[in-house]
Amino acid sequence: MLNVIPRPTARVLLFDPQDRLLLFHVFGLSMPYLWITPGGGKEAHETLEDAAMRELWEETGQQTAVELGPMVWYREHCWEKRGQVFRSEEHFFVARTCSLSVTIHDQREAADILGWRWWRLNELRQSDQIFAPRRLPDLLGPLLRGTIPDAPIDVGI
Repeated sequence: MLNVIPRPTARVLLFDPQDRLLLFHVFGLSMPYLWITPGGGKEAHETLEDAAMRELWEETGQQTAVELGPMVWYREHCWEKRGQVFRSEEHFFVARTCSLSVTIHDQREAADILGWRWWRLNELRQSDQIFAPRRLPDLLGPLLRGTIPDAPIDVGI
């Protein structure tokens, strides 16, 4: 029987003053390369909000320049690493920053990140890259227009 490990995760949709979204280019486990939002696993003692802010610090160096907003999305997916299967339970928060600098403070994180970029919505829509979640360009429009869901919506894979 396969042992699946639950992994509560906090992710951040980090927007700059020009409404560009920060994404990391990573080597995917089930596909060659994809673009993901900053974020990662929640520690046992943390709230999801605390995890989101810690991950922002580890992956971008930003914390004080960030205003963390509401949780807007949710998704689950399974993946495998070194023979272990994880079920990520991802919770996405909206955040804004006025700083465009990115400094990766956690070397374990740095090993998985191939690069990073601030993306405009039209660039996402025109791109042939793979994003997580897959419908990212379609999902961002309402958020950028200021439409925040009453409860986090399931955004699928």
